[in-house]
Amino acid sequence: MEKIGSIKEIKVDSSRIIQQLSTSTIKDPVDAIVELVTNSDDSYRRLEEKGVKTDGYIGIVITGDRYINNIICVDHAEGMSERELLSKALVYAASSSGFDEKKHVRGLFGRGLKEAIFGLGEGEITSIKDDKLIKVRVFKEGQKRNRQILNRGTVKTSDRNIILQDIILNIPQNGTCVNIKVDAQKLFSPISIKEKIEKHFALRDILSSPQRHVFLTTIDRAKNKITTQLHYVYPEGKCVVGTDERYEPRLNNEVELLIKESNSPLEEKRFDKQISNCGILIDVEGAVLDNVLFKYESEPAAYYFFGRAKCNKIADYLRKGDFGVLSPDRSGIAWNHPYCKSIKNEIESALKPLIEAKQKELEKGNGVNVPRNFEKVADRIAEQLSNLWEKETEEFGNLPKKERQKLSKENPIIVKPEKANLEVGVYRPFSVYVSSEYYPDPDAIKEVEVSSDNPKIVVNKSKVELGLHKKYSDLYYGVFKVESDSLGELGNIQVMLDDQNIVEVPVAVKPQKKSKKKKKLNPTARGRVFNSIQPNRAPNPIQRVRFNEDTGNIEIFTEFPLVKEIIGPAFQNIAS
Repeated sequence: MEKIGSIKEIKVDSSRIIQQLSTSTIKDPVDAIVELVTNSDDSYRRLEEKGVKTDGYIGIVITGDRYINNIICVDHAEGMSERELLSKALVYAASSSGFDEKKHVRGLFGRGLKEAIFGLGEGEITSIKDDKLIKVRVFKEGQKRNRQILNRGTVKTSDRNIILQDIILNIPQNGTCVNIKVDAQKLFSPISIKEKIEKHFALRDILSSPQRHVFLTTIDRAKNKITTQLHYVYPEGKCVVGTDERYEPRLNNEVELLIKESNSPLEEKRFDKQISNCGILIDVEGAVLDNVLFKYESEPAAYYFFGRAKCNKIADYLRKGDFGVLSPDRSGIAWNHPYCKSIKNEIESALKPLIEAKQKELEKGNGVNVPRNFEKVADRIAEQLSNLWEKETEEFGNLPKKERQKLSKENPIIVKPEKANLEVGVYRPFSVYVSSEYYPDPDAIKEVEVSSDNPKIVVNKSKVELGLHKKYSDLYYGVFKVESDSLGELGNIQVMLDDQNIVEVPVAVKPQKKSKKKKKLNPTARGRVFNSIQPNRAPNPIQRVRFNEDTGNIEIFTEFPLVKEIIGPAFQNIAS
């Protein structure tokens, strides 16, 4: 038995370590709160499966002023014994959630609690089970991850009132309290963080359940305290694929799909999978692991659709040890995995006719057609733009011979530039080169997965499809872009070909230069990049114009203020 006050390094269960642990799963306070709340919900669900009545209480407390000082989460669920806490919850990759035993819980393969703490700083875990108390400090010391038992023994009445900075959190019987002391500078906005928690896709089932009572308390430096109960209400809409009672079976009955259409758009800004009400939730045995629109993320017509895809076979892959179905940072599904790719294609094929029909409906307007004389002019403009693009991007994608010679089957990927400075509000392009030796099968899916470890540094696409390079027949090539609106941010862009071939590109956001370089469009496989110029009558557009890579059309949003006034909903105000 460990002595009170002794310090021990937290052990690593190397037999279950996976590549994903090399990437932090916690990027901001909301990620940590999601992990803590889902852990508490898991514990309640295990009790309820045994027929135990629970009060379903989960309390979240956030203290701070400009920056967050503490994140606290308390529940009245199972609690943990000393053995459970030290040998499961605080061992990397150990199974503690019940997932391996096929119970319907959201935590996967013993991850969450440790990452929630270490991702933000250090913390204390206090747990009571069967009148036994265990209190452990969890902290970093250099490269080590340590634990220190602060207290143990039979519970006293005073132990049940956990006092943290004048906050009293009571555990009447069994339960757990996690207090994270945030050492990173994380900005604190009570209104913003409430919305992010309440609308987070992974918490929607919890926050809409009558069996859960989740409360958020925010306390500033002056000790002003605001407590609100968190709720999520799913949008209303008509079923267009499947019904509430019977989802539509797809992919040889391995996927069950429900899609609904709302009477109004569910997103007025850009699609954000974490908090947008539109999108298809990816449900794996009750765990919502992603929210997707795939290639329709920037299509306003897609923002009318929401639903759920039950993909329980993904759980079978996890139980067999194929963790490649999850993205390295555990932010969702790895859609370049062959099986997940088939699910993606199935969902996209279901969305395609719905979104195309909605596009036509939105474009129809008052039944005014685009003037024929303008169609001809638009065609000529598009042709000239395509020629100009070819000329302007002629040198784009060049890779010096010395660099090409570095590529091989063993070293198959290069990303250029290898490090970069970003200008605020300006997309910076990056090129990905992969040796053709990596793909002995010409029909293999050729793509890389791209992610950022800083949520304020944004990648324009999470998957980059690779095409054969126009100049170098032994290379596959693709382009992605990175942008940030926050000056001074630092981060790493991760480009993953597979678990063994991952490239990290350091980026920093610098002040905007006086003379900006010309912005270059992404090369595509089309012979003619720009096909035409078309009106897009989507309501409440956030931009005047965009390039639709799927159709090759330049779309002008005619409902945008001033645009509508000048050119009309179908270009009828444009002089010939």
